[in-house]
Amino acid sequence: EGFRAEAGVQVRGESGYYHPVDVALTDGRRTVYVDIVAESPSAASKVLSSIAKRSDLRSEHIVMVPKSLEASLKDLAGGSVLTYESASDVSEKLKRALEEGRARGGAGGAREKR
Repeated sequence: EGFRAEAGVQVRGESGYYHPVDVALTDGRRTVYVDIVAESPSAASKVLSSIAKRSDLRSEHIVMVPKSLEASLKDLAGGSVLTYESASDVSEKLKRALEEGRARGGAGGAREKR
């Protein structure tokens, strides 16, 4: 609640490279980028690609992955990888993560979207 969503954005990383991100959520003070990986034969490589871009982004970045990949991702990316079982699960878990981030002042703070 209180976040504006923009789909299909390009985010400039610290390297100068523009990364495609599925959704940018902002409340005016804080921007959170979200990549949602769908269940597919290439899902694991898409998850790794999404996690890899995190080191270049200057803002919070959440990767939503199918529950079926949970065991293979264990210990790989910490709390910024969330698993889901359905579309409504994506919505609920994202909402919870945003609320928790807001309560602790937003890990990484507000960042400028480029």
